[in-house]
Amino acid sequence: MVSCARAGVDASRTGPCPNPFPQTSMNPQDSSLHFAQPLWILAGVAACVCVALLFVRFDRRREADLAKLVHPRFRLRLLEGFSPRLRNLKRVLWLLALLLLFIAVARPQKGYEWRDVKRKGIDILFAVDTSRSMLAEDLSPNRLERARLGILDFVGKLEGDRVGLIPFAGSAFALCPLTLDYEAFRESLNAIDTDLIPRQGTDLA
Repeated sequence: MVSCARAGVDASRTGPCPNPFPQTSMNPQDSSLHFAQPLWILAGVAACVCVALLFVRFDRRREADLAKLVHPRFRLRLLEGFSPRLRNLKRVLWLLALLLLFIAVARPQKGYEWRDVKRKGIDILFAVDTSRSMLAEDLSPNRLERARLGILDFVGKLEGDRVGLIPFAGSAFALCPLTLDYEAFRESLNAIDTDLIPRQGTDLA
């Protein structure tokens, strides 16, 4: 058995939400560019420096290997068609792309806007029978699971309403107080079973 009780509109939660910003005009500092996680920019600069040092080390090692294997007289002929300027341009573009990636992760933000949000809702308490009679399979898979699925489907359509959960058998208690946290409510609902209340019976008092 499942009972559902609805309370009237909660006046304390009706009307515009308080503005988190002071009621002052926006100044140039408010609209300046800032980053939600600026440490990522420092990490990006450090990564670019490390990659650049790796490029320098690679070039020096390659020059040393060429000096050992190729006579200086034939080096220009061997490197014919190779453009150091084009190679360096590609590397600069790679470093720039890497830095921009870290800047994106740092989440650049600029300014804010004020919005008046009106919210109203009702309080809904679900009372669920957890006695062993709910294991009857006259409803598939059983009464308790069918009640659970029905409540989950109902809560999935709510928005801005507080919900609570009261399991009962030989006694009753509030397993989930009234809350707007639907995920916490679902976890509480999934936790109920016929062993939750040892004393059997049907007492909703």
